[in-house]
Amino acid sequence: MYIFVSGGKTMGHISPLLGIILELKDEFNFIYFGLEGSMEEEVCKKYNIEFHKMKLKPFYRKNILKNIMTFYLIFKERNIIKKKYKNYDIKSIISSGGFVSIPLILSFKNCKKILLESNTTIGLANKLLAKYVSYIGIQFPTINHKKCILTGNPIRVFESKFDHPFFYLNEPVILFVGGSNGAFEIVKAAYEFNNLYPNIKLFVITGKHYYDTFT
Repeated sequence: MYIFVSGGKTMGHISPLLGIILELKDEFNFIYFGLEGSMEEEVCKKYNIEFHKMKLKPFYRKNILKNIMTFYLIFKERNIIKKKYKNYDIKSIISSGGFVSIPLILSFKNCKKILLESNTTIGLANKLLAKYVSYIGIQFPTINHKKCILTGNPIRVFESKFDHPFFYLNEPVILFVGGSNGAFEIVKAAYEFNNLYPNIKLFVITGKHYYDTFT
C-alpha cells in the first residue's frame, strides 16, 4: 500500500513530509513527487525514498500571461501521474503545499487527501487545492476553514552531530536566517553588517544559491 507525498521546494515544505515518511516507512511504501533537480530530490536520494520527477513552473503574480505555461505543465504532469499510477493501491496523498503539489492532488479522486499548512495564513496553492482534499492540517489556530484540524507540524526526532567551537565562545552571536534556500537581501545585509561591526560574530544561513557568492 502506498502513500504519495508532495511539497514545495524548501525545507519548510520538505521536513514535515520527511518526518511522516521516516515515522511510517515500515508500514507503507512512499513516493515523493517533486521537481527535477530540486532540494527534495537530493533529500530523497539521501534517505533512499522513491522519487517521481516533475517539470513545472511557478505561478507568476506580476505577469499573468506566463501562467499559461504554468497551467499547461500542471495538467501535463497530472495526466502523466494518472496514467503511470492508476493501478497502485494508494492509501492517501499528503501535500505540504506549493505549486508542486497541484498535479498530484488533482490526479486522484477516490483516496483520502491531506494538506499540511505550516504558515499562519493559507498559501495560494493550498487555497486552490482546499476543495479537493479531506483535511487541512494546520500548525497555528489562525486559519478559519471548515476542513482545518489543528495538528501541529510533523517533526523528525534525531540526535544532532553538529559541533563547532564557534558557538562555545563566551561572546554574542547573531544568526541571520533567510529560509533553506536563502534570501539574497538578507544575506547581503548580514555581510554589510559584518563590514560595519567586524568584532561581532555572525552565523549566516545562505542557502546553496548564495553560498558561493558570499564565501
